[in-house]
Amino acid sequence: MAVADAASDAFIGRCGLLPIHQSNEVELFLLLAKSHQRKGIGQLVLPFLCDLAQSLGKTPVGIIDPKNQSSLALIKKVEMVLLGTVKSSGYQNGHFRYGPANG
Repeated sequence: MAVADAASDAFIGRCGLLPIHQSNEVELFLLLAKSHQRKGIGQLVLPFLCDLAQSLGKTPVGIIDPKNQSSLALIKKVEMVLLGTVKSSGYQNGHFRYGPANG
């Protein structure tokens, strides 16, 4: 989905749900233009994505590189809780898994 600036309707990024292979989980993603980062947009978009996932019968998760301090701060602001660490042979191995506090 496109993310647009509320005032100008200009495209500023994208967000959505990525299915996780052989599970009922979907990974939340949000990519914003650098000029629109750190302005509270993520705090609006992530709860929307969680609600959307749950309305589709899916479990939303955030998978974050432990070095990505901005994403870690955002996921905590929207009150998602640490579920554990990804254990895989892929590039996400060792990344943190977050889920909604309400289950």
